[in-house]
Amino acid sequence: MPKQLSHGGELEKFSKQYGIAIDDWLDLSTGISPYSYPIPIIPTKIWQRLPEKTDAFTQVVNDYYQTKNWLVCSGSQSAIQVLPKLWFNKCQQVSKVWVPKIGYKEHAKAWTYTLLNRSTQNSVIQYKELPTFEALTENCVVIIINPNNPTGQVYRKQILLDLANNLKMKKGLLIIDEAFIDYEKEQSFFEEISHFSNLVILRSLGKFFGLAGLRVGFILSNQHWLDDFDSELGIWSVTGPSLYVTEQALRNIDWQKAQKQRLAFQSERLAVLLEDCFETLVKGTTLFKSVELDHATDIHQQLCRQGILVRLSDEKDRLRFGIPDEVGYQRLFDVLIQLKKC
Repeated sequence: MPKQLSHGGELEKFSKQYGIAIDDWLDLSTGISPYSYPIPIIPTKIWQRLPEKTDAFTQVVNDYYQTKNWLVCSGSQSAIQVLPKLWFNKCQQVSKVWVPKIGYKEHAKAWTYTLLNRSTQNSVIQYKELPTFEALTENCVVIIINPNNPTGQVYRKQILLDLANNLKMKKGLLIIDEAFIDYEKEQSFFEEISHFSNLVILRSLGKFFGLAGLRVGFILSNQHWLDDFDSELGIWSVTGPSLYVTEQALRNIDWQKAQKQRLAFQSERLAVLLEDCFETLVKGTTLFKSVELDHATDIHQQLCRQGILVRLSDEKDRLRFGIPDEVGYQRLFDVLIQLKKC
């Protein structure tokens, strides 16, 4: 069995390791907004009924994602885990799969291990640059994280369009993970769903809305793919209370505008602080900032001793800082200034 990957959080583990109570930590390790959509009072009937996607819910999602081609799921992670199986069922052969060398590792894990019970495996290729048309093979798969986590890289739509057309000629599959794109929804590739039969876009409610615990994600694709996902994921994959809160959050345009303003302000302040303390280029999105450091592991440990948890990259050469709220920023500021003086 593949080992469990780390994605931030895990406060209990670090609490035991460093002898600091869980409630005394500042957790900046996940890239989840520190400002969560306020959970409304959930009517008792919602708890008593089986989950139901109402007409009101459907219309709100249509409006937010600007498409009717979607399926709600238990977080985008659930879609990531079943995609290799669905693709194998379609093409009946293993594939070459391009995944970002630096990025969310669950993609590579899913495509590497899903077919272990078969005689052969997918060939997973970790790329720094997108594959050329010549490199693509029949029934291949290319996965893009846009914007990338943790580098923050964003691909222009024309680049994505060219790649989608190349894959179309190769009968390949393009997967775009847009978990961090809500702040700049106009960058989404959703408009091309109707033009490509092998395009799957993954969205998440957890990051921008700060509601990771709801486990709500969306799959944007053509109806054939959505039917396959629906059959594989099964009924009631998302709870009724989660659907209820999601509907309220996606409908609340005023809160979304205020959220953007909060995140933009705190994101800029964090970038300035990190550049001043580490004297290096800061990359990322409005929900996280990353710095490459030769001594990243040492800095990570020093921050942990102060009860501040950030994400140490799998390569051990980068720290990713989630965006703190006002109180969290001041605490981080004080600690980083002291580290700089040492």
